[in-house]
Amino acid sequence: MTNENNDQQPTTVDELNEHNMVVPMDEDPNFIASIGTYAQAKERMDICQACPKLKVKTICSICKCFMPAKTWMANESCPDGKW
Repeated sequence: MTNENNDQQPTTVDELNEHNMVVPMDEDPNFIASIGTYAQAKERMDICQACPKLKVKTICSICKCFMPAKTWMANESCPDGKW
């Protein structure tokens, strides 16, 4: 381990792994979202833009989410089943 001082926080993935601090995202209780790809976000946002339930070009009237952000989240889905 390159971090010799035990008072310092691990700074590399290897150091985190040595301390068992790296866990799969779906097993981490603090996990919020997995970021998808630009292509996936663009495809989803294109679908949203064509949807009559999108209000003010950014807010879904069903889930009330800010869709330019939600479309980037790989683990999210359309509340109307469109993606």
